[in-house]
Amino acid sequence: MPKTLLAGLTIVSLCVVAQRAEAQFTYRAPEDTIGYAPGSAITHVTHFQIWQSDGGSPIDSEGFSMSCTFDVDWLSVEDVEYGPEFDAWTPDFFATAALANGWTCGVVYWFLGVPPSGLDWPDFTEPGDAITITYSVDADAPFLATGDDATANLIWASIGSPSVANVVVAGGDNLAADLVDGSLTFTRQVDYIRGDMNTDGQLDIADVFTAEDYLFLGGETPSCLAALDVNSDLTIDIADIIRLLSYLFLGDAPPAEPFASCGHDPTDGPRIDCLEYQVCP
Repeated sequence: MPKTLLAGLTIVSLCVVAQRAEAQFTYRAPEDTIGYAPGSAITHVTHFQIWQSDGGSPIDSEGFSMSCTFDVDWLSVEDVEYGPEFDAWTPDFFATAALANGWTCGVVYWFLGVPPSGLDWPDFTEPGDAITITYSVDADAPFLATGDDATANLIWASIGSPSVANVVVAGGDNLAADLVDGSLTFTRQVDYIRGDMNTDGQLDIADVFTAEDYLFLGGETPSCLAALDVNSDLTIDIADIIRLLSYLFLGDAPPAEPFASCGHDPTDGPRIDCLEYQVCP
């Protein structure tokens, strides 16, 4: 069947139930941990991945659809966008729905059935961030009042009306994807001062000795490991010691936030734990 005809059929095929064949693609939901400060609004941006899982040559897919729900009543979908995988070009058709219990999308790469000059079919032989979702937590979510941890499971399931299937369209066929569920775990952040490695409320040479003792001399694990990650790269190593020394004695860049006063890590995504930091209220 010519690709021009296949493109015309793609939109219809995105909303029908896939005939189950051996899966050649995998959809993976994120497994994210999000720190939160009680009393603060929580918004989290994350990516859903797609990749060709059969290990063969690239498959020329014409489009795909995704449908993902969650199992809590305090989470909302704020936005559905195509992800970094499509930064270089814009699909001809991109339809989304943010629902009360999840989200759906349908993507057709090119209506003419062939890539425009200078472009090629998407190559999903490596995992690609195909869809970007912005979630928010309702202000009255119970865990915000108690300071507890809470988890929302992200579950691939056909939702919407009409329901949307989790399929990739290639050669006019719906290829049902292998589905890897994920989760969003929200955990209360402890306020701290980055760089205050010995948790005495000051940044000085004593903090450097605390880090050296932990990293190289088998010293005890500090109660706030996040304070040791001076450059906020999610790794505690010699680079953090150099960054702090350069700030203290050479006037170079200060530690990343939270710095100078008590606060929580402002970055969105994984964080190093801070279990206890008694200097901050």
